[in-house]
Amino acid sequence: MVSKDMKMADLVHQNYHILPIINRFDIRLGFGDKTISQICEEKSVETDFFIEVVNVFLNDEYFPKENLQKFSVESILDYLKKSHDYFLNVKLESIEKKINALIDICCKDNTSKVELIRNFFIEYKNELIEHIKYEDEIIFPYVNTVIKADIKAEKLENNEFRINYYLENHTDIEEKLFDLKNLIIKYLQLPKEVEISNEILFELFDLEKDLQNHQNFEEKVLVPLVLKMEDKLKI
Repeated sequence: MVSKDMKMADLVHQNYHILPIINRFDIRLGFGDKTISQICEEKSVETDFFIEVVNVFLNDEYFPKENLQKFSVESILDYLKKSHDYFLNVKLESIEKKINALIDICCKDNTSKVELIRNFFIEYKNELIEHIKYEDEIIFPYVNTVIKADIKAEKLENNEFRINYYLENHTDIEEKLFDLKNLIIKYLQLPKEVEISNEILFELFDLEKDLQNHQNFEEKVLVPLVLKMEDKLKI
């Protein structure tokens, strides 16, 4: 488990896949020999929250929802928003570029298969974009409204939306991603383009893990916190 006295550079050496998570806290390379605690203090990042997020990412069986619910809704919301930005502007674009590159270099016998994979990915990408757009434009603004009402101890009598509506209709966006991985693993035979196909799979596996953690943060941390605030405001 990661602790605050661990050097940030050692954290990256332990698992370089953690870099995108670190970046969501506006922490960039150039750590020197500074500890996690020192870096977080310099960047005005809540150290305990950072450590919990990192430990969740590094340990598949670790998700301390009670501990995570102790942190502010603002911290959770900021992390989720930056995760959305990463999914849309980094991860999806990177995967699509690799798939397009695979189409350009693969042999004729495999062109139709790769085109099928690309179309499947585009369909998934559009679905994920819509999912994120709904959260960015409806859910997160509502959470901010609840936060402001909580600060002022005001009711939200004119707001018909409630966070449990979101939970009841929260779609599973990982299932289709699993199908896409399966399509590549089972049916894409590429004797010459094996490296780029492997890179695509690596990216898809990373995205799947990241999205699962993201969903856990939304459903097991954000929603319960907002529910408590709604109950407090008696709305």
